[in-house]
Amino acid sequence: DTNRHAVLLPINGHAVPFHVSMIKSMSYVEDDSSYTLRIFFNGPGVGLGRNTFIAPSSGDPYYIKELAFRSNDREHLLTCEKTFKELRKSVAAKEARDRDAAEMADDFKLVPGVGKAPTLVDVQIKPVLSGRKAIGYLKAYGNGFRFTTQRGETVDFAYDNVRHAFFQSSENDIKVIIHFSFRRPIMLGKKKVYDLQFFTEVMEESMSVNTTRIDGYDRDEIEQEQREREKRNKLNNLFASFVRKVEDYLPKFEDGDPVFEFDIPYRAIGFEGVTERKTALQMYPTTNCLIELTDFPFFVLDVNDVDIAVLERVDFGAKNFDIVFVKKNFKNPAVDVKNCIVNVSTVPNENMDAVKEWLSNAQIRVFEMRSPLAWKEIISHIRAHLDDFEADGWEPVLGEDEDEEEEEDEEDEDATFTADDEEEEEDEEEYMDDDDEEESDFAPDEEEEEGMDWDEMEDQAAKDDAERDFSDEETDRKKRKRR
Repeated sequence: DTNRHAVLLPINGHAVPFHVSMIKSMSYVEDDSSYTLRIFFNGPGVGLGRNTFIAPSSGDPYYIKELAFRSNDREHLLTCEKTFKELRKSVAAKEARDRDAAEMADDFKLVPGVGKAPTLVDVQIKPVLSGRKAIGYLKAYGNGFRFTTQRGETVDFAYDNVRHAFFQSSENDIKVIIHFSFRRPIMLGKKKVYDLQFFTEVMEESMSVNTTRIDGYDRDEIEQEQREREKRNKLNNLFASFVRKVEDYLPKFEDGDPVFEFDIPYRAIGFEGVTERKTALQMYPTTNCLIELTDFPFFVLDVNDVDIAVLERVDFGAKNFDIVFVKKNFKNPAVDVKNCIVNVSTVPNENMDAVKEWLSNAQIRVFEMRSPLAWKEIISHIRAHLDDFEADGWEPVLGEDEDEEEEEDEEDEDATFTADDEEEEEDEEEYMDDDDEEESDFAPDEEEEEGMDWDEMEDQAAKDDAERDFSDEETDRKKRKRR
C-alpha cells in the first residue's frame, strides 16, 4: 500500500499491514526447489538506526523477529522485494523533506520599506543558482533582502533570520564581499544553505596568480596596475556605502540599534590555517566570529558557541600548531562528536601570541597540549560521566589552562625573588657585621705615622736612584765576567 506506506503480509488468511518503518530489511533466497522471501523486523535486541521507530506497547509485548514466505513464483517475490525497497526510499526522502521543512526559515512576504531602498548592482551570488554563474542586484526591503538575477530568478531572506553579516573589502583579495550567515537554512533552488554571499571581482581569478615581470618599468603593466587600484577603490567605496545605507535602513530595536550590524575582519591578526578542505587558507577573527570567506565552502565559527580552545602540538622548535575549538553542545548525546569539534590545523608558530590574545579577548579558556588528543574518546567519556565533569570541569581531563599556568609561574617567580632578596639581605648584614669586627681590631688610641716633608722625600728619591744605578752596573759587570 504505497499511499499508506505499508506492506501487506498474508498471515492466517488475512492481509496484515506493517508500516515500512517497522521492517528492517528483506532478502530473497533461492533454494533448489523453491524461492523464499525473508522479512526481518525492528525490535529489541536488533541493531537499530538513530531514527528507527519502535511501536509503543502496553503490558507484556510480543515482537516478531522474522517472517519467511515461500513460493514457486520467483518473479513475484523479486517484484515484492523491489517494490519494498522503492517504497522505503520514497518514505525516507519524504521524512528528510519534512525534517528540512521543520528546520527551514519560515516563509515570509517582502514588504516595502520607508524611503529609498539601498540597492547594490552588478553582484554575483554564491552558492550559484541553477548551477550557473548569475549576475544581478541585491535590494533591501522593509523586512528582508531580495536578490534578482538577469534571468529573473529571485532569492529572498528575512532580516530576523540573519545571524551574522560581514563586509570584507578587497586589499590583496580578488573580490569585495558581503556575506550573510543564517540562523535557520534557506532554500537556494533545491539546496539547503546556511550561508549566502554577494561579491564583485576586482580582477579575474586567473589573473590573481603572481607572474614574473619581464620589465619592472613596463608602461602597460604600470597602467594596468593603476586601473586595478582605481577599480578596487571604487568597488570598496561602493560596497561600504551600501553597508552604511542598509544599517540606517534596517528596522531598529527599542534602544535604537539595527536588528543586525555588519562585522569586518581584523586583518592585522589574521593567520593561515587548514580546515576540513585540507587547504591552507587565510582566516580572520572578527568581533564575534572566526571567518574565511574567499573560498567555498565558507568557514564561519561563532565564538559564542565555543566552550574552550585547545592549542595542540605546542612544542619548542615546532613550526606550527593546531587549534581545536570545543563547542558548547558537546554534552548533548544526540549531537555527533564531529559536530562538537572544529579543528584549524597547521597555524604558523609566529601567530601564537596573536591567537592567544584574540581568544583571551573573546573570553575563551585556552589549554595547551604537546600532542593531539583523541577527542571522540574524550567526549564519549565526558558524556558517560557527566556528573563528575560538571563538578570538576576540564582540569582533570586537560590539566590547568594556559592562563592559570601563567599565574602560577608568576607566583613561583615572586616567591623565588622574595627568597633571593632575603638571602641577599642576610649576606649584606653578615658583611656589615664583619666590617664592624674588622674595625674593632684597631685600637682607638692608635695614630697614623707622620708623613715625610718635601726635603726628606727628595733626599730619599736621590738615595733610591743611586742604589738603582749601582745595582745596574754590578749586573753588567757580572755578565761581562761570565763571557
